[in-house]
Amino acid sequence: MHEVTSCTAYFFLTYIFYFFTSQSEMLLHRMKQNETTHGETVRRQMEDLKDCQMKLEKLLEE
Repeated sequence: MHEVTSCTAYFFLTYIFYFFTSQSEMLLHRMKQNETTHGETVRRQMEDLKDCQMKLEKLLEE
């Protein structure tokens, strides 16, 4: 009886460990995706800002 309880506890703790490990990995993956998405958004906004600045300079020259 004691061996079954120890074995059950071992598998339960192993399951909990892998569950939290996979959750942590998933969270890190999402954070990296959000960081990439944010970086791309900022890059596009900077490009748009430069385009607008160039158009404004052309209008001011005319």
